[in-house]
Amino acid sequence: MKISHVILLSFCSLSLYSMCQKSETRPKQTTKNQYKTVPLNTIPDDPRYLQLSLQNGWRFVGYANDSTQQIELVSEAYKNRYGIGFSQDTIYISTQRNSLYASYHADSLTKTISMGVIGGTKAKDDSPEFMMCMYRMFKYNITAKGLCLYYSENEYLLLNIIFR
Repeated sequence: MKISHVILLSFCSLSLYSMCQKSETRPKQTTKNQYKTVPLNTIPDDPRYLQLSLQNGWRFVGYANDSTQQIELVSEAYKNRYGIGFSQDTIYISTQRNSLYASYHADSLTKTISMGVIGGTKAKDDSPEFMMCMYRMFKYNITAKGLCLYYSENEYLLLNIIFR
């Protein structure tokens, strides 16, 4: 193998490694007016969520933070652009332009979750911020507010059930 290939492979590996490291902040690449920051307690509790399993269809609500007790709510114009569905061993992710899937493993006792390699359409990377958080997710919890997919110790994607 040529030295230039080794350097290129090393650079790509380091880039992928650094992208997958957990961080207290997500990469911010949002469209103006796409999100509105409000107190987390403005999201109503629904005790019916506590009876649900992970294996459902979920709609993205916003980026929440346990430390600040704030959530960046997705605006009405964007609220149906992101969805996640879990079957027994496959996670399905839909964005505005792409349909993606990957294997996943979730442990209901430890509430850990990991995702395999993502496959699917690749029309355009229309949601780098959302997808980066999906790549980083390592823990989940179903609360009275909905499904919380943690991508750092304090930050998570909040999702509500699609069908009620």
